[in-house]
Amino acid sequence: SVADILAADGDWQNAVWILETAAASRPNVAAFWENIIVLYMQMGQSNRAFEALNQLKRLKPNASKTRALEVYVLGRTGQKVLATKMLNDYYDQGKYDYILLDAGYVLGLETHNWLLAIRALKLRISQFPSLAADGYMRLGKIYANPEVHDESSALAAFSDGLRTVPADQKDNFQKQVPQEYRGKL
Repeated sequence: SVADILAADGDWQNAVWILETAAASRPNVAAFWENIIVLYMQMGQSNRAFEALNQLKRLKPNASKTRALEVYVLGRTGQKVLATKMLNDYYDQGKYDYILLDAGYVLGLETHNWLLAIRALKLRISQFPSLAADGYMRLGKIYANPEVHDESSALAAFSDGLRTVPADQKDNFQKQVPQEYRGKL
């Protein structure tokens, strides 16, 4: 769409204008509100993003995308503690999909909440086995991070990843493992 092209070029003002015009004539199309939220956040207009989020919550209150966008807006407006609590509650209730697991991983990295990032990755590995190798690589790098410094867990994650990666990608996987762990695999 024209709005997507404008947004990709950084013309967020005109992109959001197009989407708002479309949403005014079709207020029950959730996709308009989803994109409006993201654009307002990119423009630093969090109050308007919250207004759009309320429209999306009216339409799809229990949708994963709605939950993820709420976490995104809260996290970007200084309410990271609340966003973290919401994610952990969703995980506790089993209400998550790839989008919410990725949101937990990203928020965990940003806030150095390693427990959240690790939890999100472990859930992602168990729920999406085709992405396990990538998940184990990310998990290993968290454990190898000086702030976490859990060498045995890092090595275990890298080893698990190496076991799950397809044979033709093993060399590439090993090249991404931090040097201090490669010789121990």
